[in-house]
Amino acid sequence: MNMWTDAHPPMVSRTDWERVRNTLYANENCCLKEMAKCMNSAQEAYLGFEKLVGVHGKQFWEHFVDFVGLATLRRKENLLGRINVLSKRHGFDASVIGHLHMLRILGTQAEKGSSSGHKQSMVDAMYEIAKYS
Repeated sequence: MNMWTDAHPPMVSRTDWERVRNTLYANENCCLKEMAKCMNSAQEAYLGFEKLVGVHGKQFWEHFVDFVGLATLRRKENLLGRINVLSKRHGFDASVIGHLHMLRILGTQAEKGSSSGHKQSMVDAMYEIAKYS
């Protein structure tokens, strides 16, 4: 799917998106591979299903949190709680925290059908987090 033909394409270029996604997919770490699959699924849903972009964004978020070592908090903390744990880590990139918050909020809104026009922001946030990985 070419999400760059949409009336509201992502800010990230196709070349950069595909480079980062393919790098994640080529990695041996299963969390990074799953993040790449979520990026691919969001790309496929982009042209018609904002709700699915949100679902894949939140799944991507979960795999990232597992990748950075917070899988054990999955049952103890909600999404916001896990972001708060990450934000307290010394040296953790503050811009990634902002993108995680964006995916949490917009992904939840999209899942509930109460969001419109935010798929661009969700995909761009996924890209920025993927770059960090």
